[in-house]
Amino acid sequence: MRNWLDTILLSAALLAPPVLAADKDNISILLPPSCSDYQELCHQYDYQDLWWDPAQSGMGVNIDQQGDTLVATWYHYDDNGNPVWLQASGKMTTGGSSIMCAHADISCITTIYLGVYDVPLYRTTGPTPGPNYSATDVKATPVGTASISFIGANFGSLHYTYDNKIVGLLDLQRYTYNPPSLAGKWRFISIITDANGDTSYQSGSAIFSDPIVDDYYHNYTITGDLATNSAIDFQTLSLHPAGSIFGDVSCKTGEARRWCEVFEVRIIGDTFLLKGVVSSNQTIIPASGIRIMGVRAPD
Repeated sequence: MRNWLDTILLSAALLAPPVLAADKDNISILLPPSCSDYQELCHQYDYQDLWWDPAQSGMGVNIDQQGDTLVATWYHYDDNGNPVWLQASGKMTTGGSSIMCAHADISCITTIYLGVYDVPLYRTTGPTPGPNYSATDVKATPVGTASISFIGANFGSLHYTYDNKIVGLLDLQRYTYNPPSLAGKWRFISIITDANGDTSYQSGSAIFSDPIVDDYYHNYTITGDLATNSAIDFQTLSLHPAGSIFGDVSCKTGEARRWCEVFEVRIIGDTFLLKGVVSSNQTIIPASGIRIMGVRAPD
């Protein structure tokens, strides 16, 4: 039987650490390991989840992602209140970008909008389930087009037109019905990749306090190696439950001149994955990319 460190190291081998690459203006940004050029299409987030528009509760979009391919199933209703299911799929591409600069000198963030654009919408029909079911009787008929685009990890939109008459927009966000908890003791390994592409590994344990929950965030205090680690030094995490992940994550370090940013925290059973960057100072670019993988420790 593998011990906890073997389990995490195996995960680390399967999830290559992020690296840093520079854009055309020599501003370093975090990119996945397959991205060696700023112009290359890169996918920082996993969009697989159940998505909805809170203003239009009762309908939603199931999104499955494998690599750079998305498959979306949109469930809603027709004019008579009958259920309607439409499907769309395609490879993600860029749909434009914007640049936000927090400081006039160097601290600029380029946002690349990813999604599937102008792909066919299909309506399917077929036989009822049972011993006489035949897949050859399933028919997929194109009825319109759809575009699904994402802004960050937790928000997006569905633009649609179908049946030659219906045109509209859904503002999407991940649907949360059972938010996970980080509370408890964890054993972890951190993978840290600096601006030169050099990678280091550190392991330890940490305790996340019971969360203080406000109307939006779950706020955790961290003690143990994760809070005192010289390369990471996380002391608090504030996370908003967003579907199967935590989104809108903020972190705080113990040193006044140290800076961190977390892109995603995901919990699956008794394992978690955190992706982000740390730096000795917010105005010092580049920072170091980090992935922290952990398993719950026994009581």
